[in-house]
Amino acid sequence: MKCLLSAGRRVPEDVAVVSFDNSNLSWISQVPITSLSYEDRNIGRIAAQKLVDILDGRDVSSEVLPWTFIQKESS
Repeated sequence: MKCLLSAGRRVPEDVAVVSFDNSNLSWISQVPITSLSYEDRNIGRIAAQKLVDILDGRDVSSEVLPWTFIQKESS
């Protein structure tokens, strides 16, 4: 964000910025950053189960995980 603003770019007028994980840093940026939020425990549980399945020789499929779009001022 700092680099964009220093280069004369306007956020979100010239460039939209979206982050991943909705950390506290997204709120304290010069322009609060729009973010994708997810349940990290759920992702960890799913990843661990898929790893166990792979190690046990079972087929695993891809999975679409739930995300929440949190609109802030950067997009």
